[in-house]
Amino acid sequence: MGLRDVPMELSELLVALRSTEGLSAKGKTQSTFYIGSKPFMHFHDGPAGLEADVKWVDTFERVPVGTAAQQKDLLRDVRAHLASR
Repeated sequence: MGLRDVPMELSELLVALRSTEGLSAKGKTQSTFYIGSKPFMHFHDGPAGLEADVKWVDTFERVPVGTAAQQKDLLRDVRAHLASR
């Protein structure tokens, strides 16, 4: 299930991701991210809580983002991934 509305818990993370060089945000809620023309990350609010599906290499990996610490870790990992490209 995708996000119809952005939960407040993700607001700061999404702002930080939108300002990250190398990512572009698309979609009605600007919560789907691309690297160039390739899908890279989107968010879900599912039974396990808030999660991001991130395509680090060839397949999407589900990453929990329900806590501030998890969001900080994701942002760090995304920036490291982009820097290594």
